[in-house]
Amino acid sequence: MLKSARLFFLLAAVVAMAGCSKNFTAYALTSSSSIIQFDTSKPGTINSTVSITGLGTGQTVVQMSYQPSTGTLYCITNDGFLCTLVPTTGVATIYVPPNGNSLPFTQQLGSGNNTVRLTNPEMCFDPVSGGVRVISSQYNLLVDLNTGTVGINGTTGTNGTQVAFDGQDVNAKKTPQLAGIAYTNPVAGAGQTTLYALDVTTASLVRVGDNNTGDHGSVDGGDLRTIGVLNAGLNSNSGFAISPNNGDAYAVLQNGGPTTLYTVSLDTGAVSNVGQVGGSNNSQIPTVNALVISR
Repeated sequence: MLKSARLFFLLAAVVAMAGCSKNFTAYALTSSSSIIQFDTSKPGTINSTVSITGLGTGQTVVQMSYQPSTGTLYCITNDGFLCTLVPTTGVATIYVPPNGNSLPFTQQLGSGNNTVRLTNPEMCFDPVSGGVRVISSQYNLLVDLNTGTVGINGTTGTNGTQVAFDGQDVNAKKTPQLAGIAYTNPVAGAGQTTLYALDVTTASLVRVGDNNTGDHGSVDGGDLRTIGVLNAGLNSNSGFAISPNNGDAYAVLQNGGPTTLYTVSLDTGAVSNVGQVGGSNNSQIPTVNALVISR
């Protein structure tokens, strides 16, 4: 009888633990212009791989992010166009805003009609303002979906300050290289949010602007503050996302070793290894440039 009771409670504990397991659908953009899908609880199994189609000759997708208010997946191309992307099919469509503007949002950054090519761009929707935050090695931009141009709330034609470590930060005077950005509260109707980023130079989690703010101007200032060391190597081929389901942060990192999914503590920057991405079901191990978590 005692043995049976112990077995019962053991099985109940296993079931309870399984029920608490966090599992979300993740999509990752690879360096081979494809979208892979895996579950966050089992990243070694690639459930699907689709090639990105629908773009012009020479155009490639370089970043992607979900729009919190609609759940639509948007992306940016190497030549500065916004587009929508269906992750299950790979079909990309150039986005035309309500005003009919068909020009790349990077065109206004150059002189005349010369479109600027962004170096190492990162992308994430600001859930409060609704704008698309794009940070590269040269620029710190907020793109308005209503006009398809840089600037929002009456500031069209302007852009923020290039990101740099705060003068009082432990990494002051070092030159950052961001490899992923993600806003907290990536849900419709968010009143406050914080922008976090992965920095390759210091292998750290950093915060961009103020904590829990409803003012996009804080991030426009470009001020970086170090949260903590990631305790994992990374390079520019990385992905970073915050789940709209429970606020957990995930990162796909690689630095000479296997591409690996981690959870990231937004309080300390410490990462926890979830598992290698790909390889478990005869799938190739990908090089990842962006990560999103589906609702």
